[in-house]
Amino acid sequence: MSSKVVEKLTPGHPFNLRHLGAVKAKGKTKSVEIYECYDNDSAELKDHKSRTKELFGNGVSDFRKGLFLSAGKTFQRVAALNQFDTVAAHFRDSCTMSVMNRTSEWDGAEKIEVK
Repeated sequence: MSSKVVEKLTPGHPFNLRHLGAVKAKGKTKSVEIYECYDNDSAELKDHKSRTKELFGNGVSDFRKGLFLSAGKTFQRVAALNQFDTVAAHFRDSCTMSVMNRTSEWDGAEKIEVK
């Protein structure tokens, strides 16, 4: 969900959210902050995401700064704790690709190339 939706939630809302950073859709110039709501995950995966929320957030912060090696290591730690955390695995893999294909055009937002 977007940050616009999250901002409209009442304080103390009951939703389990994890900040995923910014994405930029194909053909767009402006990025959008997005969040994952993991309320419908299994109890084990929900617990994992809650316990690793701060560590995951550190990875997102490094990722946005273009510190892909550091971010990748962080996401690897999170993903290794629960094989079903596909979002952490996605970020880990994105970091690996970014290290291998380094460009100077990084603006802190992951680009979505398909519509």
